[in-house]
Amino acid sequence: PLILHNIKEHYEKHHCVRYTDEALETCVKLTERYITDRHFPDKAIDVIDEAGSRVHINNASVPAPYIKLEKELKKIISKKQQAVANQNFEMAASCRDAQTKIEKEIEDMKAQWQQGEIGEYVEVTAEDIANVISMMTGVPAQRMAEGESKRLKDLEHNLKHKVIAQDNAINKMVKTILRNRVGLRDPNHPIGVFMFLGPTGVGKTYLAQKLAEEMFGSKDS
Repeated sequence: PLILHNIKEHYEKHHCVRYTDEALETCVKLTERYITDRHFPDKAIDVIDEAGSRVHINNASVPAPYIKLEKELKKIISKKQQAVANQNFEMAASCRDAQTKIEKEIEDMKAQWQQGEIGEYVEVTAEDIANVISMMTGVPAQRMAEGESKRLKDLEHNLKHKVIAQDNAINKMVKTILRNRVGLRDPNHPIGVFMFLGPTGVGKTYLAQKLAEEMFGSKDS
């Protein structure tokens, strides 16, 4: 995760945290697997930003006035974005000025805080990253921690247990997934593209949903 290593210092200073190497590696791995509707590195950056914010806010040593200013900043940014969307540029300009003022207050307060609490930075761990991705996707964090090898090993059995009378389709689908997961695919391509044909009621949609649940923890993945 070279990109994340290169930019992590910015977010560490902003949130007053430290990202472990394992946290960054986990971020790349889990966003690639579970956040499929967005592109890297944006999705990974959003995750480390959110994880840093959550760890920072949950840190009991963070001054309450600092937290209050950060909440005000989020509100004013949201208000500015809404004003721009409504083409209310006068309001947007006013919000921009307020945003600049609050950001200056935050930086001043952060400098004072850091001077008095050197070494009090809190670590952002792989578990923190998994919890944020779980919040974003609805996939349980425990599911993410489960080893992929075990998930793939049990895939055929679990699908056949849940989807009746589709053994042939399941066999071909699992074979393709296993082949792709051992590296015999372009990393920029999906793990498989499947077209299910058949009359209504034979389980085409159900099979696709169960595959998504087994692989990614949610039928909507």
